[in-house]
Formats: sequence, structure tokens, C-alpha cells
Amino acid sequence: MTLGAHKSTFPIALGVRMTGVDDSCFSQTGESYSMIAMPNADSHNSRVLQEDNTDLAYEFARKFPGYTAENLDTKGIHEVAARRFCLVAADHPLVSAISENAEKLQMGEISMMPHVHCHSNRAASSHPFACSPVPPVPFQRGPGEDFERPV
Repeated sequence: MTLGAHKSTFPIALGVRMTGVDDSCFSQTGESYSMIAMPNADSHNSRVLQEDNTDLAYEFARKFPGYTAENLDTKGIHEVAARRFCLVAADHPLVSAISENAEKLQMGEISMMPHVHCHSNRAASSHPFACSPVPPVPFQRGPGEDFERPV
């Protein structure tokens, strides 16, 4: 992304954040911004704010085949609305990101469900979360209860 020109009539510097541009400029207070416009600035010089790194895109495609920006929030994700959580496929980029940054995220070990291959009358699935090796137990919530109990 390139900034062609900018003008500011403010008498103080302005920190600007832009979607798609890393916050790699820092103010005197340590805040990070995509760019900082100087006081009363009027510039017509082009300035590159963010360059695409095609090497990273190729590495992502190699490590996570089939995952794209369009399907990252749906492929390999199974929402369990009744339990307010999601199951995520073991090969999903999110699992890799969490595993690689577990210490920074102050997380313990990530537990994985066993990898089970299942067939249903709809389609075969080999995702580790797609089915359970035991039949599901029906649960019911009683009046005024904050938990579910087996029926």
C-alpha cells in the first residue's frame, strides 16, 4: 500500500492506523501507528506503507493446503452452539498459531481429540472433531438449572 500524498492542518503530530498496514511507526509515548503525520504537513511524495510478502503467502499455502482467506473461518471449524464453543480441525492454521505461541499466550498444553474416521449418510469425514467414537448422550437442562444433565 502506497500513500500518494497527505495534508494535515493540525498543529500537533497525528498517529494514523490503517487496516492492512502494520503499526510500525512509534510515537514519543511508545504508541504504535501505521504512520504518523507531522504537524501542518503537506506532502506529495509517495511513501510505501506496506509491501506484500509473497514468500509468506507461498509458505502458508505449502503448510496449510486448501486454506484461503475466504474459507479460513469456515473450513475445519465446527460450531457447537448449544455448548458455546467451536471444535477446530488439527490441521487448521489457528491450531498451529496457538501451539507455536502457547508460552506467549500463557497456555498449557493443547488437548487433541482422537482422530476418528466416520461415515454418515451425508459424507465421509476424517476430521478429528467431526465425530465421536461413542454415541452422543442426550442432555437436558432443568428449570432454573445452569447445567445440563444426562437424560
